[in-house]
Amino acid sequence: MSENCLDEGDWKIDLFAKTAAHVPTGLIIRFAPAMDGSGAMTVDLVNPEQLEGVADDVLVDLPLAAWQVYAECSERALGQEGDQ
Repeated sequence: MSENCLDEGDWKIDLFAKTAAHVPTGLIIRFAPAMDGSGAMTVDLVNPEQLEGVADDVLVDLPLAAWQVYAECSERALGQEGDQ
């Protein structure tokens, strides 16, 4: 696995593509800068066709959980890059 792709339990993180794939549901979330220039990030569901059968309680928590895992991986990668 490349240094940009990380396995984090239920998640596969790709730092280069800025995506988080939730392995149990198959849903892929992509992160992008907000268009308003605020520095905020937005999330986009890459494969909405996978939504069928996913419980509502999972969907409600998925974007925040994805962001938390993605942010942790990004911070670790930046820390490793700084150590080189």
